[in-house]
Amino acid sequence: MDDWTIANTWGVLDRFAEEKANAEFISACKNGDLSKIEFELQHGRDPNLAILKKSPLWYAKNNPEAIKLLLEYGAAPELYEFYHFCRRFFKDELLELCKLYLINADGRDIFKRLQNGKRELEKRYDVCRQAGYKTIMEYNRNADLQFKKYFMVFPFIHILHDEELKLLVDIANKGRAADIHVAIGSVDDELPVELAMSCQEKISAPLGANTLQDWYCSSYSVNSFSRM
Repeated sequence: MDDWTIANTWGVLDRFAEEKANAEFISACKNGDLSKIEFELQHGRDPNLAILKKSPLWYAKNNPEAIKLLLEYGAAPELYEFYHFCRRFFKDELLELCKLYLINADGRDIFKRLQNGKRELEKRYDVCRQAGYKTIMEYNRNADLQFKKYFMVFPFIHILHDEELKLLVDIANKGRAADIHVAIGSVDDELPVELAMSCQEKISAPLGANTLQDWYCSSYSVNSFSRM
């Protein structure tokens, strides 16, 4: 079997695995099942991980309450052309919801996600410093408006560019105090050396992620990626 055939076969298998892992979530987004959506967002689903090359926001576009929930958990409307779609088709209600969550980031979608994650990390650290707390979890115990868990899931970790990998390493190393959790997927036997120490715990595929890959996270994130 030549390399092209092997690559095409894996592409089909990846797509099938992605569809299977996301079928119920897509249905929940389309039907506005807020309890199902929030359960997954609380247990390891990254709201910015594309599903069949589209943002989860796409599948919720007819349910403003579902859009609002996804945004509250960190969904970025400028990824995967979702915000452009809202502007092009004059989706005024959705544009209004998205306004507070625009990320103003550059580059390809994966780089935008990382830039947004770094800004979220810095924001949470600033909040803790100003309020006199060591972690965002301590802050949440005393705050009226609490920060949500923030998940970042990256399949095919070896395709990241150097600058992207540098950002990811920084977030993974500092995420504990900010309640930010990173999971990385690999089809290689070895992780990038920069991440080998910070993401060395092997886990099951996070919710919505490709189940054909091996998945890793930091030790402090193992329970957060559990579906229990």
